[in-house]
Amino acid sequence: HLNIYIPQSCSFHFNFISSNVIYTRLDSDRTRTQGGVTSVIAKKSQISANLNLSVPLIAPQRWVQWSQIAANLRSSEASNQDVRRAVALAVARAYLTVIAQKRTVDTNHRAVDTDRAHYDFAHTRFEGGVGNRLDDVRAAKQLASDENRLASSYALLARAREALAVLVGQDQP
Repeated sequence: HLNIYIPQSCSFHFNFISSNVIYTRLDSDRTRTQGGVTSVIAKKSQISANLNLSVPLIAPQRWVQWSQIAANLRSSEASNQDVRRAVALAVARAYLTVIAQKRTVDTNHRAVDTDRAHYDFAHTRFEGGVGNRLDDVRAAKQLASDENRLASSYALLARAREALAVLVGQDQP
């Protein structure tokens, strides 16, 4: 009468699932004889297995986690919309800056053309002996100043175009 327990239990734990398998090997079948009839009580080889599944009925920690995840999702969606609004506003401002700078370039270009005509007139009068040196020098100074302003406005226009290109994802202005 030898009782050998060879626990070959395989336990799998997935969240709330666990299982157990036990194999028992005896030296021979266990039998009982009653009224001339022999019946087997326990077989020589026995396998016993069970599977447990436990599910909590109330899980407040999970509920809190779900509500936190939902709040984080709403927060990230609001942040995403805020970023989109900020980018759209920056693009609109950059676009308006480009338009305004183009008009500034046009205005400065007209000023240079007008100053050049005034300088030509003042210089011609001075060389003809009708005008004075002061008017000639003032006209030249005004022309140089407006040419400098025109060059500066071209540079600002290039910067504004580059800024707009960066905001809309282009490689060139």
